[in-house]
Amino acid sequence: LMTAHIVPEFSGGGLGRMLVQGVAKDLTRRGVRAIEAFGDLKWEQPGACLMPADYLLSVGFKTVRPHLRFPHFLEVNVAPGMTETSLLPMAVEAAGDDLGTLCRVLLEQAAARGAA
Repeated sequence: LMTAHIVPEFSGGGLGRMLVQGVAKDLTRRGVRAIEAFGDLKWEQPGACLMPADYLLSVGFKTVRPHLRFPHFLEVNVAPGMTETSLLPMAVEAAGDDLGTLCRVLLEQAAARGAA
């Protein structure tokens, strides 16, 4: 069970997507094959117990049960490109870099663009 909010000064830089991918990667390691979510089509403010439905769609969730306000979503491919056998981690490792370091640098760059 979780919810999330990206403060406005950090929005638009891909941080939300990276957070969802990080959660998905952790769940994959734990043997979870799919993530279920309920979104709020009329989301208006942080602190709500559901995430905005449009956000869930933007990070790869698919609607499995439509609803006028609280659609049901499912993400089956929980970590596209981010597993130990995926090309991105292997390419980063082959270049002599660390995936965690790369993610940190990308976050810093996104934050810097947001502050500019």
